[in-house]
Order: sequence, then C-alpha cells, then structure tokens
Amino acid sequence: MKRILTALVLIPLFLGSLLAPHPGFFGAFVGVAVLLAGWELGRIAQATEMEPFRKTLALLGAAFLLPVAWPDVFTVDEVLAAGLLILLILGLFRRAGLGKTLVSVSVTLFGAL
Repeated sequence: MKRILTALVLIPLFLGSLLAPHPGFFGAFVGVAVLLAGWELGRIAQATEMEPFRKTLALLGAAFLLPVAWPDVFTVDEVLAAGLLILLILGLFRRAGLGKTLVSVSVTLFGAL
C-alpha cells in the first residue's frame, strides 16, 4: 500500500517535471530522487548489519550529478576522488574495526555510484 501511495504522488511529479518548459525542473526531480534513493539504500544496508555513512551516501550520489549539470567545472573523476577522500576521513573517526570501516566505506561509495 505504501508503494502505491508513493507512486500516486511521484508519477504526477515526474510527468510534470518532464513536461515543464524549463529543464531545471526535471534536473531538480532527478536530484531529489537520487537523494532519496541513496538514503533508502543506506537504510537497507543498515538493516543487513552494515553501517554505511547514510548521509554521505545520499549526498555523494547527488554529487555525481554535478558533472552532468556543469561539465566545464566538474568531472566524474574529481567527484569520485573527493568522495573517496571524504569517506576515508570519516572512517578514521568511526569507532569500529578496520574491516567494518572498510565495508562501510565500500558500501557507501559503490552505493553512490
């Protein structure tokens, strides 16, 4: 039932953003969808006893849209390198073993990709 209600809300928003006169509406819709998908993937991974960096996963997923929006300013390589660096720094402050921290970093990075 919850998925049906979500679809009833999101389908008109998707069609409205697709048919809008300015392409920024569709870009904003995709950005919000990526944030929500990243957050949901983090929640699913947490349910399997992995501990991804949920907020970072959602934001990094959205950051991968930057090279699409501004290809002259950002590249995918730069976003990937910055994301990996941020995740490794966050991993230093996590109070968990090395193995669990590397799993968290991996799930977060590949989830964002």
